[in-house]
Amino acid sequence: GWHDRARQHFVRVPTNENAGEQADEPAMEERLIQGDAGTCIFEAEQNEPRDAGKIQRITILRQQGRNPSEMIRVIARGLSESAAFAIESLLIRSVYGLHNLTNAVEGHQQARFRPYGEWQYIQGYDLPTDAHGNFQPDVAPGSYVYVLRDPQTEEVFYVGKGTGNRLCQHFENALDPRYPGGVARLDRIRNLLQRHNQSDIGRIVARVDTGALAYVVESFYMKFVIGFQNLANMQPGHLYGMFRSHGDWAQRHGFDLPTKVGGARMELLDTFLGEGLDTLLYEVIYAPQVQDQLVHIGPPSLVGAGELAVLATMNDPPDRIRLRVQVRCSRRIQMFLMPMGADGRQWMLNRFAKLGLVVARPSDGMFGPVCWARANNMNITPQVAIERVSRLIAFASALAAENNQTRADFAQFDDLLQWIN
Repeated sequence: GWHDRARQHFVRVPTNENAGEQADEPAMEERLIQGDAGTCIFEAEQNEPRDAGKIQRITILRQQGRNPSEMIRVIARGLSESAAFAIESLLIRSVYGLHNLTNAVEGHQQARFRPYGEWQYIQGYDLPTDAHGNFQPDVAPGSYVYVLRDPQTEEVFYVGKGTGNRLCQHFENALDPRYPGGVARLDRIRNLLQRHNQSDIGRIVARVDTGALAYVVESFYMKFVIGFQNLANMQPGHLYGMFRSHGDWAQRHGFDLPTKVGGARMELLDTFLGEGLDTLLYEVIYAPQVQDQLVHIGPPSLVGAGELAVLATMNDPPDRIRLRVQVRCSRRIQMFLMPMGADGRQWMLNRFAKLGLVVARPSDGMFGPVCWARANNMNITPQVAIERVSRLIAFASALAAENNQTRADFAQFDDLLQWIN
């Protein structure tokens, strides 16, 4: 729906004060903006047998003292009507299953989506195969969204979209000797192909008319249905900020709560917190070998162009620079030394100048090793991030030592400095 559609389900629902009777007008905070329109919708639903289950469930929860703000959760915003219908149908037919809901029907064009709990190969829906169980290019019009999964555990480890032979390409690349090991998705496929056919691993989860709609479904499936942190995908998908995070049912600004203060940045911060990115930062910053070298650790906050970061004061130098550990929705952890104010920036520039070096980011004086900034060096585990942060703290301490005056004094950090000139 749109506007206040979700709250219209709660108009005139009996509460615990008047159980079994028609309730009076709802309290002011629950009253609909559009006046009696919602009341008419609710009364029409009461007269429809197919809505009896929903009304009964809401009534019971209201009698238990639950209010609408506890029950309503928006999980996708900013959608076109066609995208909203697609997400609704996907949730009913594939994610929850009609038999587990009080919905009367599965939604618009429900046949486009894989049935709930059905992971067996579906002839005519999944990609065609040859006699050996190898996938053949799709011949149906439109685009599809697919997953790669472990047939034994049914764990989904990759989500993608495409047309024609896009799903086939994953298996072709996994079997191609020109593709080395180290790519999580391909390594997983190679391992599974030792015991299973291609037709056991790949599954279509949605068939849609356009590539744009496929992007929406793909991103939603990655973020809400599976959870990006559980996948081998390198990128979180298009339109990532439009969707609620997997397993997050807290009220969020920009979704359930109106954003009165902070605007889009408040919404982005709440999205990151819902994704659990603060937990990822805490895993690094509160590791014993890191925490022991810090004086103060600040709360996660939104910085720069939109990163979730923790700023921490180090033992040395405590008043000039801070440790900044940050992450974005791709879950790539980065770490920097950040000067505090104009004095801190000048101190950084001067210290690097004594070494015959220029800070990689002279505009703001921040230092982050260039060797860690390359794409293939950013998809790291928290343990690797912990090791890097520890080295960066050690480098900051060496930078502050007055007896370190030449580049030779920083030989142990040469890998961190060799791309700076």
